[in-house]
Amino acid sequence: MLPTGVDVQECVRRVQGGDMDAARQLIEHLHPQVRRWVRNHLPRRESEEDLTQEVFLVAMRKLNQLR
Repeated sequence: MLPTGVDVQECVRRVQGGDMDAARQLIEHLHPQVRRWVRNHLPRRESEEDLTQEVFLVAMRKLNQLR
């Protein structure tokens, strides 16, 4: 479960508009959940942070495809 206090939909809307502060806030908010998901699905833990970063890079590139 995600911590409260961050309106994810609002952050996404702001990121789609080019707000880099909102992108940082979104990443900081989602990072623990994404890292936990990566850790649970990755056979080797040494590349955990690399894969977590890759997930965020792909997600940010594709954010404008959300409707």
